Amino acid sequence: MKFTRLDLLWQTDESLISPYTDHTLAGLPVLVEDNMVVGPTILDMMVRTVYPSAKLPKEVRSRLPDGASGAAVWTRRNLATLWRDPAEARRPPREVEDIERVRQPDHPFKVALASGGKVVSNSGAFVLVEKATTVALSEVAFKLAAGMRGSVADAYTWISKIAAQQWESDLRRAEALWQCIEAADGFLIEDARVAGLRPVSSVSQEVERLIMRQACSWLGVDPDSDCRRPPGRPPSAGQEGDFIFVEVNENNEVVGRLKKDFMGVRAGTDLAELGLLLLIEILGALRTQGRDIDAEYLEAYLDAAAPDWREQGASYAAGAGSGEGATPDPYEVLGVPRDAPMEDIVKSYRRIMQRVHPDLANVSDWFARVAAAAYRTIRQERGETA
Repeated sequence: MKFTRLDLLWQTDESLISPYTDHTLAGLPVLVEDNMVVGPTILDMMVRTVYPSAKLPKEVRSRLPDGASGAAVWTRRNLATLWRDPAEARRPPREVEDIERVRQPDHPFKVALASGGKVVSNSGAFVLVEKATTVALSEVAFKLAAGMRGSVADAYTWISKIAAQQWESDLRRAEALWQCIEAADGFLIEDARVAGLRPVSSVSQEVERLIMRQACSWLGVDPDSDCRRPPGRPPSAGQEGDFIFVEVNENNEVVGRLKKDFMGVRAGTDLAELGLLLLIEILGALRTQGRDIDAEYLEAYLDAAAPDWREQGASYAAGAGSGEGATPDPYEVLGVPRDAPMEDIVKSYRRIMQRVHPDLANVSDWFARVAAAAYRTIRQERGETA
């Protein structure tokens, strides 16, 4: 989405001479039209380079921590590197929304090292300009913003505001970093304080992070809490909750079973007998009922037994909807090999339906519909009559 933000363009009265031609500029930035200027930004004029110790001046090496193999150094950009090589192709004008054509200003700089804008103020080492830019967000983040703000229009306004604030925060850090470089006479060794002044990697990511944090607050969730399950397999001695027991057997395989009847599945049933879809359904039910410990152990089992179970579950859910999206493999749904005889397929289907049919078990009809569709598909493939 488009919005307007501020930027700082470097300015100087020094004459610049192209290393490729005789082209000369009487200072920067360049006026391209009424109140519109083009030139390198404050970030363009600062270069961070990591040097090995051998290439650092002796007095700099003496200040490095013991064992350091090198250091990051901030310097002012060499003005000769701003110029565009005449052999480089020019970027053509681009089309944007509202049939507005943004003209690529005629300037001699590398495209990545020049920016334009309308002058807001002109003082000091930089010209403050106003420019149009964009921020990219995921669909989920934007929908959350629209939900929290009450409408799509209000979400656009809010996102534009916080994106502009993030850019302004970046500019303040960039100005402080530039002052440090100037104070160090153009050769600044990066330490922890200097590293804290570096610009963020992506304003879009920062905006999305702020939206997600506010969404957590709205839901009463601490966004800084660690909700990750500890990595790794359960210990060989076994772990158990009220309904799920998992352990690592003598073959270093993760195995599990139900301790109590749950969702129509009898106690003592081996988790490997249930099939992926039913296990995902059970996991969702455990989470819904607040059985967090059991859900963690079942998730640990799924991570070990079917590492891609999340992707498969999403694919099954899409195929079980209105017909759109991916279609699950019918043999995987019924838990039988593709060369299984029809007799085994019928037995597997009946066994599954006895456990998950909505009239017989406390299970949503989602899995029953998926299993029935898989059974019909296999019969059609094999020319079986209903």
